[in-house]
Amino acid sequence: MIYKTGVRDLVSLDVRLANEADAADVCNLVAEAFGEEGGEVSELVREMFANEGCLLWVAQDSEIRGVVGASRASLEPGQHGGCWVLAPLAVATETRGLGVGGKLVDHLLLDLKAQGAFGVFVYGDPNYYGRFGFTREAAEFVSAPFSLEHPNGWSAKWLKPTETSEETILSVKGPLNKPDLW
Repeated sequence: MIYKTGVRDLVSLDVRLANEADAADVCNLVAEAFGEEGGEVSELVREMFANEGCLLWVAQDSEIRGVVGASRASLEPGQHGGCWVLAPLAVATETRGLGVGGKLVDHLLLDLKAQGAFGVFVYGDPNYYGRFGFTREAAEFVSAPFSLEHPNGWSAKWLKPTETSEETILSVKGPLNKPDLW
């Protein structure tokens, strides 16, 4: 994939699972990308690296250009596992608007589906995530784990067919299980 940025050319951009050697670079990228909230989100990412219930993917060429994370979750009641929450998504400032975030989200969805995931939830811009098939309707019967300031940002994408009309709550595992992050 070739991107012309004006700053530099991204000749090839690979997406792969992050490893411990990536932690410092990923945390720095997240801190810069999230501005005022960068410290808090960087700490979340640091905790995600240490938690086996979390996955992080990076997009890189000669350096890391973006990161997307996912945390295990389940539907309560019923303990239906196989659900994930997509968070965070961050792209380096100099490569924003070039499709890096989209490539990361696409890769995350393909990997989770290949692993047998049931569904993926996200709390974010419905216009952005809608491009990947996330909808409010898919999350209609699933409450977020904590109160949301912007409930219209809560959406889901089912990776396996589902027909549920039973009210459930998404139970998040690991570092995302903190009300101040929602």
